[in-house]
Amino acid sequence: MANIAADERETHRGQFQSALYAMANRHKLTLMVTLAYNRETPPEVVERDLSHFLGRMDRELLGSGWAKKPSERRTRHFSVLEHPRTNAHIHMLVSPADGQWIKFGGLAEALWKGVVASGSVRVEPISSLTGALGYVTKFISPERADRLILAPFHV
Repeated sequence: MANIAADERETHRGQFQSALYAMANRHKLTLMVTLAYNRETPPEVVERDLSHFLGRMDRELLGSGWAKKPSERRTRHFSVLEHPRTNAHIHMLVSPADGQWIKFGGLAEALWKGVVASGSVRVEPISSLTGALGYVTKFISPERADRLILAPFHV
């Protein structure tokens, strides 16, 4: 009986991963970004800080009227929170506002440090969406989907 339950869980995980891949592929994500706190941080604080970071980024990329721009022009992301009780960090797959991935990479560290002074940033282009998604979702399953931060844009 235990094998059936394990097989069922693996089937659900596979379906879940397939759905995440389809969503990520649809948004043409070009960057893999890690935003680290380097300390314990509650999930609700992480979500707030991520929203502030993305708002600041879109202001830089789209100008002062960024919040009124159509959502398809703004930065889209697929984010996962890891280790909130020890060394909180967010793995993100990102489609920067108006496709400005080079500028996004150049601004990310300063903008994140403006939100989280102790924070650190890593930005790299996605060479394989399958590989990037596998890395970002390594601890995600249908049972642990509460770690996903899927807001398509921010306020």
